[in-house]
Amino acid sequence: MTFLQRLLPLLHGEQVPSGVIQKGLLRVLGSLGEGYGYAMQRRRHHYMHGHRYRYRPPCPVISVGNLTTGGTGKTPLIRWLAHHLLAQGHQPAIISRGYGQQSQQSVTAVSDLEQLRCHPPMAADEAYLLARALPGVAVLTGAQRQTVIEAALHNGWCDTLLLDDAFQHLRVQRDLDLLLLDARHPLGNGRMLPGGVLREHPRTLQHADLIILTRAEDPQRARQAEQLIAPYLKAQTPILRATHAPAGWHHLDGSSCPMPHQPVLAFTGIGRPESFWHTLATQGVRPLAHRAFADHYPFSATTLSELALQAQQAGASALVCTEKDAVKLQPQWSPLPIYWLGVEWHFITDPAPLLQRIKTLFW
Repeated sequence: MTFLQRLLPLLHGEQVPSGVIQKGLLRVLGSLGEGYGYAMQRRRHHYMHGHRYRYRPPCPVISVGNLTTGGTGKTPLIRWLAHHLLAQGHQPAIISRGYGQQSQQSVTAVSDLEQLRCHPPMAADEAYLLARALPGVAVLTGAQRQTVIEAALHNGWCDTLLLDDAFQHLRVQRDLDLLLLDARHPLGNGRMLPGGVLREHPRTLQHADLIILTRAEDPQRARQAEQLIAPYLKAQTPILRATHAPAGWHHLDGSSCPMPHQPVLAFTGIGRPESFWHTLATQGVRPLAHRAFADHYPFSATTLSELALQAQQAGASALVCTEKDAVKLQPQWSPLPIYWLGVEWHFITDPAPLLQRIKTLFW
């Protein structure tokens, strides 16, 4: 486990700092965060008041984003939104930065309306995951999202845009800003990066059109989260509760399989590895060993060989990971079988406020 991974429970507010070293480190990082927070505040002010150029696409735009770093379920929600839009007769395209991809092109079309066109590591893992799960939906990535959007529109691939991880991407104007917060620790430890996990000050919650609390299975914690964020919201801002629940086990080829019952080693390269460990526990899977890699880690044959050796030394006979990890793996990389656990988006509260707002985009 890296130093940052050991620090994450403190930044997310899951642990209280103890000892002089931890308290001193967070104090120093918190001071740096104050400067970062001020810079982000000024940046948003310039965009919101017309001091910086903003691009207005000629079609409805839905943004899905975070206030904090780390996973809150954006990918499962975007998949849900894409399915909903398709069912309503619309043609969405998914636009993202493509973090972690090796492609250097200004526009990488991971998929078009007919086929997958780019695979990891050239394609970003989350973008490829969405492209594979959504045949008939174009998924495009690139550093300059206006350029990426214009490519999707030029090719006739969409009439609606889903912007992935775009709450802080203010250059593209949007019609609906959806903000996801983890119900267990919605504001982390309350500090800005790098002293916490906040990308912006909580007061920017007022710019969200709708809040979705994820991992909101515990009603009491969800209520506490709502009370915590309420002072920062505009009046009448809807707050929904949701979760992304396990949706079955799979082989690397995507075929379904029973839950692995043999001893396993669990590994992952996501922002919040402890969330995967917790999910495994709820499934009755208790790994003999765990390995947490950096988010978007570029797995290779060498890495998988090392993991297989570690698993065998621990007495495990299989490896398990998330779907996001699995899209970057090849079966021949490991002498042991590899299983991945899928997840699906579920609303705990009635999603009617969200559905109504989406509907108004097309009036």
